Amino acid sequence: MSVLVAPRGLEILVGQSVIVGAGEPVPAQPGGILLVAGSGESFASTIRMIRDAAAAGYSAAVIKAVNREPSGAAAAAERAGLALLIAPDQMDWRHLDAVITAAGSAESDATSYGAVGVGDLFSLANVIASRVGGAVTIEDPRGRLLAYSNLPHQDIDEVRRLAILGRQTPEWPTTPTDYRRVIDAMGPVRVLSGQRGVFPRLAIAVRAGPRLLGLIWALDSKPPLGPDAAAAMEDAARVTALHLLRARSQTDPDRFNRAEALRSLLDGTISPQVAATRLRIPVHTASVVLAFAPSIPDPELGIASARVVDLVGLCCEAWRRNSLCTLSGGTVYALLPDDRKEATLRKFAEDVAATVENSAHIKLHVGIGSGSASLDQIADSRRLADRVLLALAESPGASRVATADEVRSKIVLQKVADGDTALDEVPSPVHAMTEYDRIHRTVYASSVLAFLEALGDASKAAARLHVHENTLRYRIRRVHELFDIDLDEPDARLVIWLELRLGRQPAY
Repeated sequence: MSVLVAPRGLEILVGQSVIVGAGEPVPAQPGGILLVAGSGESFASTIRMIRDAAAAGYSAAVIKAVNREPSGAAAAAERAGLALLIAPDQMDWRHLDAVITAAGSAESDATSYGAVGVGDLFSLANVIASRVGGAVTIEDPRGRLLAYSNLPHQDIDEVRRLAILGRQTPEWPTTPTDYRRVIDAMGPVRVLSGQRGVFPRLAIAVRAGPRLLGLIWALDSKPPLGPDAAAAMEDAARVTALHLLRARSQTDPDRFNRAEALRSLLDGTISPQVAATRLRIPVHTASVVLAFAPSIPDPELGIASARVVDLVGLCCEAWRRNSLCTLSGGTVYALLPDDRKEATLRKFAEDVAATVENSAHIKLHVGIGSGSASLDQIADSRRLADRVLLALAESPGASRVATADEVRSKIVLQKVADGDTALDEVPSPVHAMTEYDRIHRTVYASSVLAFLEALGDASKAAARLHVHENTLRYRIRRVHELFDIDLDEPDARLVIWLELRLGRQPAY
């Protein structure tokens, strides 16, 4: 690139690069470098974006001239106090973005995965190279170069140079066989070239579950790889899988827009009709919300939520293509078609939690919301799923997946503590019991209330009801059989008593 103007000089600290099409809104990125894609096509839009970049606090903007005299843009940048650079016409904007990122990461001596921004593959390659001990490349499954390390003390060979220049690993006689060995293996594979001047390599396939996402190659040159290189490659593959998933979602504008629409629908900030249009599903779509959250904080990488949303999204898409996922406030929400039995949905949630734990070593709690007949009920399903998550978090050692029915007592107590006396959010077994009494002329509700108010003393309660003690014990057993009411569980006892007292006053 060449510098057209630098009103504040060249010793300016710059931050992250941002690619924006000409005429699009300029996002906030103080200190950033704005790459104005399409700048050679619209002079007026380019001038406006230079002004907007300066107002947003950017350090510099990059444009392409494309046979156009850039003096007008340079003058606008000079007046705005913004450095302006020209990129070669033939250079792809995303390649330029990657090169700028690599140049910035070369200045950092960070060796922690936690220091790597989500999706920053060039910085990730440098950290892997530091951990493994040799120059590293990250490739997609077709051998296309996605990122490479550039630590100055690590040698590379001619094959690596050609790969960097051509953005593709060059073909040599053993390439197909070597790649197949790496892809088929479940761990690191050592590859010997047999060619003069070509260094040995340690390689590993990067996967998310059964899906191949890419490959990592580390050169064994100067200095040679250490004894822990294989273990370091396995750790690198796990982390790289999460970054590749995030890079995949960030470069898919349709996926991003739908995730944003789902987040707005869950928050209740857009109408169901607008959401249906943006999500491309009918308003009257039966669905259910699942909420996923780490059961304990994960300080290792600092990107736990991003890792969870990517892995959950992958699982949901494999289960049903029209599933949607989004991240909001540290919780991952999945919108799934509600056309399956609850047991199947619960089994799916269990499988997702197990996959995330196995792949990313993050333990999840999963709250299953209520089924919704249309999109205008989705916000309610989300709130219920959140309450289930809270109930799971308050029960150490409890199941990692639950429906609202399974933790109903804790949800009711949450609502009471919040001052919300509307206790009908989850279907009540007390309602079913009182309806059964009304239809069949039984007295189960009054028997349970007497039993609870006698603190479980069957003799005292039976005397109050004027029945034999064995008769009362039989009724309590039948209550458990008919309505799945467990009076041995403390929260259930409290909630059943509360609902009976608030809902009706049986005559003894």
